[in-house]
Amino acid sequence: MAVALKGLKGKILSRLRLQTRRDALWSLLGALMGVALYIALSPINLPGYKLMGMITVQFVPAILVIPLISAFFGPTAGFLGGFLGSAGADMLFGHQIIALGIINLGYGLLGFLAGLPRYKDLASGRTLGKLLAFTMIGFALLVIAYYTGLVYIAGQNQLPTLLYNLLPFATTSLISLFLATPVVARLIRLLANMVRANRL
Repeated sequence: MAVALKGLKGKILSRLRLQTRRDALWSLLGALMGVALYIALSPINLPGYKLMGMITVQFVPAILVIPLISAFFGPTAGFLGGFLGSAGADMLFGHQIIALGIINLGYGLLGFLAGLPRYKDLASGRTLGKLLAFTMIGFALLVIAYYTGLVYIAGQNQLPTLLYNLLPFATTSLISLFLATPVVARLIRLLANMVRANRL
């Protein structure tokens, strides 16, 4: 029994990238990088378009940081980067931290889910498809947390929140994540391979 529990603990720590001191430091480095990048990119608002006042077509670079940090540093870094990065941006730029940070928790879950698999080759289409699939699952949890925080904890009306808060947020974030995550992850991996090849 003890051996089985020890093996299970080892598997969990390995999946979380916390099995060794080196893994833990690498995860911490990724989390710090994620927090810094998310906060730095949060004020950047690229031009966008609104359809019917509810559906927003716009690229949001800050949210893209979360699955990318997760892909390269693992789920612990993704969770901390998403949770602390979004909370830090809310505090620094005057946004309200709603419902004891439940929306920030949703960003953390996005990072955690996106980082759960081990991505061996982010230059391959199959691996990028896996990253995109887990990112979309995490995004679904973020949307649930966003709606729950605004409606059931902050006490906002359901229909206006759905039409004028959740729908623009979901469409903007979905476009950014769905279109850009695999492309940017592939570019980063290709650049890293080029740098490594030049060093050799």
